[in-house]
Amino acid sequence: MTQTRIVGMRVDDWEPHVEDEDLEAMARIVRNLGEQGAAYALGMVQYLEQAGDIKINLRPAVTHEKLEGLWLAEPGEGWYSPGLEPLEVPPCAVLVAKSSSPKYLLDIFYGDDPDAPRRWNRRYSIWVDQAGVHLRFGGGETLLPVTTPTDWFRYVIWRDSRPA
Repeated sequence: MTQTRIVGMRVDDWEPHVEDEDLEAMARIVRNLGEQGAAYALGMVQYLEQAGDIKINLRPAVTHEKLEGLWLAEPGEGWYSPGLEPLEVPPCAVLVAKSSSPKYLLDIFYGDDPDAPRRWNRRYSIWVDQAGVHLRFGGGETLLPVTTPTDWFRYVIWRDSRPA
């Protein structure tokens, strides 16, 4: 299978891996995410690839709520950070544009099976405003001290971990 670049899916000198048969669906999903949403979604993928020294093939996915997004199958190695022990490493994740509220830029769902998830669980939502990047989780919310679309995801890793 070949890897092909999708216009607009590039962050600095890094770009995601997408199979040819998924190009049309992926281009539509990236358009739905919008420029800022795509930057933060791809920033998460870039973070995971660099942290885990892995390559993640992005695929289209539809959650049980019929929400279309970017599917990250087996991103687990990216959840391991120096000094932290992951409490939860999802078998897969899907990133969906603005699904729970117009103010949210991106929702992150964790799946229960890397090959054929039966259930997706919304774990986090992010949005960006004049104050900065906000992360919503469970019953809480926090303003993140980040400056780039790749910085924010380390706070998700921190929330899903404990000190080693």
